[in-house]
Amino acid sequence: MHRRSGSKTLDILCRLKLDRRDAPTAITDRLPAEIWEHIISCCSTSDVFHLTLTCRRLNQLAHDHLYRSVRNLTLTGLTNFLISSYFCDHNCLLVRTLSIRFEPQSTPLSSPFTRDEVLFCAKRFGLRKTLRVRRILQNRMSLLDAVLMKFKNLICLELHLPFVDCRNPAYLAGPYSFQLNTFRASFQLTLPVIRFLESQSKTLTHFFFDFLYPGDFLFPSAAISNLVKGPLSQLTTLGWSGWPDMDTIRSLVKDSPCVHTVVVNLKKLPPNEKTSINSFLDLGECSERITHVQAIIGRRDACSAYLGPLSTRFEEVEFLDLYIHGNLVKEILREIAMAIRQFKCLKHLAVRADTSTVYPCDIMEVVRVCFALVQTLGIVEIEHFAWWDTMSHRRFSRKEMDAGAYENL
Repeated sequence: MHRRSGSKTLDILCRLKLDRRDAPTAITDRLPAEIWEHIISCCSTSDVFHLTLTCRRLNQLAHDHLYRSVRNLTLTGLTNFLISSYFCDHNCLLVRTLSIRFEPQSTPLSSPFTRDEVLFCAKRFGLRKTLRVRRILQNRMSLLDAVLMKFKNLICLELHLPFVDCRNPAYLAGPYSFQLNTFRASFQLTLPVIRFLESQSKTLTHFFFDFLYPGDFLFPSAAISNLVKGPLSQLTTLGWSGWPDMDTIRSLVKDSPCVHTVVVNLKKLPPNEKTSINSFLDLGECSERITHVQAIIGRRDACSAYLGPLSTRFEEVEFLDLYIHGNLVKEILREIAMAIRQFKCLKHLAVRADTSTVYPCDIMEVVRVCFALVQTLGIVEIEHFAWWDTMSHRRFSRKEMDAGAYENL
C-alpha cells in the first residue's frame, strides 16, 4: 500500500493495517470489507491519497477524490500496481497523476520477467492460464505501455529512469503509446533517446537530467539545436544537477522560449571553482524569463551563500521552493531568512524538509522562522506558505498565517 497523508490519520491507518506500515498486500486483501470502508472513510475526510496495490475491492470502495495521485512507486510496487490495474478492473479513470521513479539499483526496465514472476502473477490474480499474463509481461516498459492505455484521464505522467537503463537506452526507441509530461534521466543523447523524446514532443513540458560525473553525458551542439527546435520546443521547466556543462544549459534555456522554471539541485553541487554557484546559475539574458526557482539545498553552511546569488541572478522570481536537507542551527536559519528577503518580487514561498535528515526541533524552528519572515516582510507579499515533510503535507492561506494556525502543528 502506498499512501500520502495530510494529517494525523497516518497513525490510525498504521494501526488498522495490523500494526505494520509495510504489511504484505496479501494480508490487506483479507481485511473485512467494513475495515476497508472505515479506512477509506478516514482517507476521504483527511486529505489522504490512498492506494492499494492488489485489493480487488477497489472498484467497489474507492471514492472519486481518492486514488488520484500515485507518486514515487518502487519497482515492485509499480509492477504490482500495473498488473492489478490491468487484470482487476481498477478505477484507472480516477487517476490524474502517476509518478514513476526507480532507484539506481533497480532492475532494468528492459529486463524480461522471469518464469517464476509470470507464474506468481497468474496465481495472485486467479488466472488459470498464464498466456494473458505473458502477453504483457515481456518487460516492464511493455507492461507500462499496455496498462497506461486504461488511464484515460491521466493529466501528468512522470518517468524517472534509473542509471542502469540510461546506459543502455536502446529499448526506448519504442514505439510506445503513452505520453509523458515529465521526463527525468541520466543519459547521453543517443539516437534511441532522441527518437523517444520526439515521440513525447506533444506533451513533454518538464525535462530533468543529472550529470553524474564531470565531463560525462555532454550533448553535441547540433543535437541540442534539433532538440529545442523540435521535441523540447514546448518546455516550461528545466532541471539539472551534478556536474553540468553550462554551455549546454545556456543553449537549452536560450533556445527554449517557453522555459520559465528552473530546478537546480544545489545539494549535489561540487565545491570547486569550475562549477561554483555563479557559473552554475549563469544563464545570461535568459535569467529575466525565470519566475520560478526550486532549489534543493543540502549543506547547511552553504544555504545562505546559495540563496544570495539566486536572488541576484533571478531578479524576477515570484515562486521560490526550498528543499532543505541536513540539520539546521538557528544561525543558519537566520541567514536563510535574510537571504529570502532579497527576493524583491516573491509572491510564493514553499519550504520542504526531509524528516530523515532534519530533527523535529529543527523542523519546528524552520516553521517558526519562515512564518515570522512571512508576517514581518513589508516589501514582499507572500500569497501563501506551504510546509512539507515526509509525514505530513500542509498548505496555509494568508488568513491562516495571520491567525497563527501554524502554532497548532
